[in-house]
Amino acid sequence: MNISAYSSIIDNYIFFEAAGQQHESGMELWEYRQTTARFSGLEFEIKHSWLRDNNLETSLNGTMVRGIDNNAGRPLAFIPPDNLNLSLDYYTLEDRSLHLHSRLRMINRQNRTGINEEETPGYSLLNIGINKTWFTGRTTIEGGLTLQNALNKNYVDHMSILRAFNVPSPGRNLMLNLRYTF
Repeated sequence: MNISAYSSIIDNYIFFEAAGQQHESGMELWEYRQTTARFSGLEFEIKHSWLRDNNLETSLNGTMVRGIDNNAGRPLAFIPPDNLNLSLDYYTLEDRSLHLHSRLRMINRQNRTGINEEETPGYSLLNIGINKTWFTGRTTIEGGLTLQNALNKNYVDHMSILRAFNVPSPGRNLMLNLRYTF
């Protein structure tokens, strides 16, 4: 189990913020600004192996971040919402070369918004996949297939610059990866 808490004050913090104006094209203008900011937060991770040979593992981790513009006394823009991740991993074969995995990612609504920044609703995403590793002497080859956003959830990521235009993040996605380590 790991828990970390932090708090720091940053002089001359530079951030990107909506200017509250529109360009003649109709697009919202954004600008860089500077302030004294306070960041504080908490991160944690809990892991557990359920079988004697550690073939079944679960983990729960999460983060909470607060960013305050000390000069204006309001939240900073582009601060991630609170989130939790629950992972389940199963390894088969003696050499643990076949790995089945799933991850449930739960993102809270972000209602601590900066100036001219909209709230974003919370959402949950499910990813599931399989990886296989082949050991070839001093090298390894790993291949995997992961179904991201398996439930095809429509959501807007608060950390995306496109959220200002209400552009949703990608839906269901199948990712194929291949890695050669030498």
